[in-house]
Amino acid sequence: MSCTFCLGPWVAGALVCAHAVRPRETRLVASIFALTAVSDFLHRAYEWVGEGLKRTRRSARAMEVSEGPMAPGPSQDSRESWVTMP
Repeated sequence: MSCTFCLGPWVAGALVCAHAVRPRETRLVASIFALTAVSDFLHRAYEWVGEGLKRTRRSARAMEVSEGPMAPGPSQDSRESWVTMP
């Protein structure tokens, strides 16, 4: 069984059976699986946010190249850029 969708019910069934026999150890294993899932979710969210920032910076650079740098407004310091570039 290499399909994760097919393997999932078998693992869940094994965890239920193991919980009936050895609840304490099974909770430990289930906690490890849950923490791994949370870690995977946070990693994907971090990648998603990073890609959004990269896209925003690329479009800001492209806009600056095509239209020229934006002039600072009356409330802005002339040394300050409207987009912070690394």
